[in-house]
Amino acid sequence: MGTVLCLLAAAVAYSVGDVANPRSRGSWIADEAGVIPEAAEVELNRRIDSLDRDLGVEIAVVTVPEVDTTPKEFATALFNRWGVGKRRADNGLLVLLVRDRRRLEMETGYGLEPILPDGWLGGMQQKKMVPRFKAGDFGGGLVAGVEAVESKLREAPAEAAEGTRREGDPPPAAGGSDAGLLALG
Repeated sequence: MGTVLCLLAAAVAYSVGDVANPRSRGSWIADEAGVIPEAAEVELNRRIDSLDRDLGVEIAVVTVPEVDTTPKEFATALFNRWGVGKRRADNGLLVLLVRDRRRLEMETGYGLEPILPDGWLGGMQQKKMVPRFKAGDFGGGLVAGVEAVESKLREAPAEAAEGTRREGDPPPAAGGSDAGLLALG
């Protein structure tokens, strides 16, 4: 019986290839875990569309029930697979919520790291997102996080749009930075 339960648990774990890029349907959100209410998804898309239009910054928000690797590895691989952000500016952000592990991961492109450093992201998550997640309000937590990121990016619009990498800088390694794995409970 234990083997059957392990197989069932493994069957619901997502691989990077299982998550369809939401841009193919005009969205920034891939809610595979089904935790984002429609109103929150509309608000997230509105905010991210505005950032893309105004600054050229791309943010992808992904929820999955479980992943077949660590959340960090999954976020990095998905970020790279989708090419989140503008290539030259490397100014993308992927927000990943892994529901069953109670983990949140934010993968930033190197062009946004000075604007959204790991310490700032971690503090913002703990203050604005995690309390809502603990209350079961995943949509509200994600909206609060994107809203805080939007505000921070709009403080440095030129840097956000152009990325902070300069000509002559070494090319970025695969992936971006993360704000660490934060337990949601």
